[in-house]
Amino acid sequence: PTLRWTGCDVDRGEVFRIGADVGIREGPSTLRIASQTTPDAPYRAAAITAIAELGTRWGGPVELVLDFVGTGPPGPGESLQLVRSLAASGTVSRIVFIQKPWMPGVLVSSVTGVLRSAGLPIALRREGA
Repeated sequence: PTLRWTGCDVDRGEVFRIGADVGIREGPSTLRIASQTTPDAPYRAAAITAIAELGTRWGGPVELVLDFVGTGPPGPGESLQLVRSLAASGTVSRIVFIQKPWMPGVLVSSVTGVLRSAGLPIALRREGA
């Protein structure tokens, strides 16, 4: 998947797409990714580029909100590689994981454990909250 900018300077709304995933600005430094895609190497490169660019444009690290809109979160290995790369880049201040009603507790624990292992602060938010 390739990075396609759609509105990187908007105050709110869509800023980019990477394949089927959509990056949406929700606040001054908050980016929600409506994710359906497993982050393979090309995806990771595009996401790191996009988030670094947005951090520069928005004046600092980005709060990243992960919103899995597909049938489930991507594979843990690929996700961990992406989160570790983002942590190393310094472009993300924290990650907020949106818990969907269909997600069992064991899945939520597993995903947050993978995210925490990258060394970034993690917050959990229930969908609709």
